Amino acid sequence: MTKTEGSIAALNDADIRGRLSEWLVDQFAHDQSTVVCHEFSVPRPSARADVAVINGRLSGFEIKSDRDSLARLPQQVASYSAVFERVTLVTTAAHLKKATISVPEWWGILLAHPTLPLKMVRLARINRGLQIEKAMYLLTCAELQDIAKRRRCFDFVKMRKAQLITCLCQAVSETKLMGEIRSLLKRRLSQADRQSHHSLADS
Repeated sequence: MTKTEGSIAALNDADIRGRLSEWLVDQFAHDQSTVVCHEFSVPRPSARADVAVINGRLSGFEIKSDRDSLARLPQQVASYSAVFERVTLVTTAAHLKKATISVPEWWGILLAHPTLPLKMVRLARINRGLQIEKAMYLLTCAELQDIAKRRRCFDFVKMRKAQLITCLCQAVSETKLMGEIRSLLKRRLSQADRQSHHSLADS
């Protein structure tokens, strides 16, 4: 956080990320199954969400600090809206007006202030335009094979990833596939390096 004479302190990414982490603990500490991942990779089109939260929903959080521009936001909107069930933009007063009209109405907005707690300006709603085929690319080929094996869908052994995804989307409902995605991501991230991926129960 920096401040110039006679002005309000400017918030950088680290300032907002720390406050967001505290806010997430307050929101989900009661749910020990909740997993938080910083710098979460999103495929097709490629992007990297600042924070992903996985519990009963797959939620993404994008930070736009005073030092950031909104130039990449349209691409990020397209990427996140394809795979996340909920998305929240975390930004400052400097970006609030433009950001509000730059993201879909179902995106939530959290406002960061230099001296006040995060304020919920708009609550995130369920994404009705999620693209399950793209969401399936969040999983590895081995994880996709695990789904096919447990659900006894088809002979998957020699299938490439794209074929696996096509067949699973035809054989299994979107609701069940999203449940599989959340479960497998939580399992993978829970086994990953605790310095970058951690359960809120450990916070």
